[in-house]
Amino acid sequence: MSKKTCLYILFISLYACQYFKPQKLYTKTEFLMDTYIEVKFYTEKVIDADKIFDDVFGEISRIEHKYSLYKPNSVVNQINSSREAVIDEETYKLLSYAIFVSSLTSGAFDITVFPLSRLWAEGIKSKEPPSDELIESLKTCVDFRRIKLTKLNEKKFKVKLLPPLKGIDLGGIAKGYAIYSAAKVLESHGLNTYLINAGGDIYCHGDRIWRIGLQHPRKPFGEIMGIIELKNTSVCTSGDYERYFINRGKRFHHIVDPKSGYPSTGFISATVVFPNPVISDALSTGIFVLGYNEEVLNRITRLLEGLDYILIDEDLKVYKSEGLKKFSLSL
Repeated sequence: MSKKTCLYILFISLYACQYFKPQKLYTKTEFLMDTYIEVKFYTEKVIDADKIFDDVFGEISRIEHKYSLYKPNSVVNQINSSREAVIDEETYKLLSYAIFVSSLTSGAFDITVFPLSRLWAEGIKSKEPPSDELIESLKTCVDFRRIKLTKLNEKKFKVKLLPPLKGIDLGGIAKGYAIYSAAKVLESHGLNTYLINAGGDIYCHGDRIWRIGLQHPRKPFGEIMGIIELKNTSVCTSGDYERYFINRGKRFHHIVDPKSGYPSTGFISATVVFPNPVISDALSTGIFVLGYNEEVLNRITRLLEGLDYILIDEDLKVYKSEGLKKFSLSL
């Protein structure tokens, strides 16, 4: 799957409860996973902030090197080169997450879309769409159900990509997993009030209410369409407007529909709010491709308690789940 560039979500402000003890804000930003990652946390304790930030960003860097297609020795590239590999428990769990979301979205999210997403990445560079014939030939190489996971023992597992699969791409789920892992590092240092913003994929935790501004999908960078208030949850957005090109008056972007083989059409933005950032990250892509399929969305929200979404179509019509209907958007 093409490395997903999420719709930018601008951190606006936060409310401090009057009962909070005086707390100091610590913040740091680094460029990792092809985006700027900002980590903020509050504490009244005496701490070694530099050590904490080193540990947090070190963990994110570890995830990037382990699962990025752009790192030659990554686990993903090892799997793709041989179509099978012995993997550790962490990789097994991440692949299981991906397969779960694929099943949940009826294949709208699919990490085996790798050959098509790579093809369209080249198209974005050249600003020319691939040939219809090539797209048709690669569509047959996409099917998450042909990923086979086997448990060898308590610490070792095996993944096999059955023919005709050509590879996997974890770009649509890896940032969410990096956020999840970074949060665990913060909590291991005794920190409970924090926000992690990985290029628009956000996870916030603690007793504070964070106000998050949502970037307008058809206006210049920094112009928001509305604000949502979050506490102890994550928010991830997929959009069609950051990595794209216009050819003969038609927009082609990087989020590929696994079934058609072409960039998804009909919707321009999908935002997902859910406590688990791994799920949020992958589902924002899946729901973007699905669009407003009421039956499927109702099934997903029944299965995943606490899930909310905002969908915006090409006519700027907004579809919101019950939990987000109280937040107004200006479109």
